[in-house]
Amino acid sequence: MLTISFRPHDAGVDHDHDHADDSATARPDHTRLLHTLGLSSTRMDLPASTPAEDLRALLTRANADPHVLGLHVAGRLPAHLAQIHDDMMGPKNLDAPTWDASLTAQAAMRIIQPFLGRDVVTAVVGTDTRLGTEMTGLLRGANTMPITLDRGRDLRIVREVDVIVSTDPSLAADLRSNIRRTTSLVVHACGSGPARSSTEDNPQAVLADRASIAAIEAAVFSESVARTLFASALPSWRYLVVGPSGRLTSAMTDVHNTLDAARLTSPEVDGQPSQRGHEHR
Repeated sequence: MLTISFRPHDAGVDHDHDHADDSATARPDHTRLLHTLGLSSTRMDLPASTPAEDLRALLTRANADPHVLGLHVAGRLPAHLAQIHDDMMGPKNLDAPTWDASLTAQAAMRIIQPFLGRDVVTAVVGTDTRLGTEMTGLLRGANTMPITLDRGRDLRIVREVDVIVSTDPSLAADLRSNIRRTTSLVVHACGSGPARSSTEDNPQAVLADRASIAAIEAAVFSESVARTLFASALPSWRYLVVGPSGRLTSAMTDVHNTLDAARLTSPEVDGQPSQRGHEHR
């Protein structure tokens, strides 16, 4: 893998480039997840003032290099390079799955989807955050019209809601005091989430905290890697992520199916015989 990052305050950057950096788009850093999947990543730190022609040349060489299996830009991408990045990443692009929605939003959606139905009422708490906007968009894309609540709304309405997604930690305490027995799922997509209260929270509700979502983020990312790279680039071991209430998440089921199907056609993985057993990590 090739990971490209940009130094935001290198010496000699002129005022125009400083301004471009201020409007740069923050890209998630998936280096840790790549290592979790057993993939090595070479990191290139470039000045924020790198000319567009230089980045174009770098991406062209990387796309033509058979030793580079995937491309990833971590951190802040200077505004004057954004269009080049979007146009040039090509089929090796590991960032595309997070352009429309972050891994956090996609992981939360994987938890929510099994609960959705015609008569299920959903709410997104914290829609004035970026994550709240992403969650609202994903739910609407799933033909669900969520109730949208920000800092200015009365959260008592969630007493009549089946599925709640919390995206603003500053509203956690107020949210906790309004969860009632009508609620079947509460997803705390940011922060640590409020502690359970035996009198206020519904003990029958499924509670997904930030740790659960972090595990599923790895699963969602591994899906995109499996679809971008040849299966032989992935480790031979299989792993499970336990979701809310001990359920095997649908995200992990998709990953297993993708990897198993690929390995049926690949006799070796990284030079070793493909292992079809049930080794868990």
